[in-house]
Amino acid sequence: MEQALQDLNLKAYTKTFIDEEITPDIVCKLSSHEMEALGVSCRADMMRLWTHGAEWGRTFSVFFCVSRL
Repeated sequence: MEQALQDLNLKAYTKTFIDEEITPDIVCKLSSHEMEALGVSCRADMMRLWTHGAEWGRTFSVFFCVSRL
């Protein structure tokens, strides 16, 4: 996850994501409320994370992630 956050210029969230064991394959499963609880309050940052998770070819699509806003 550390590399993914760095690639997205979101490394400020690295410690929290590592501490909470958040991995790229579960990012799309997080609601906006859960993202906020992790410290991600910017909607653009949420979208980048959700899109990145979808690009990893996981089960959840970008459409599903966006519908959670």
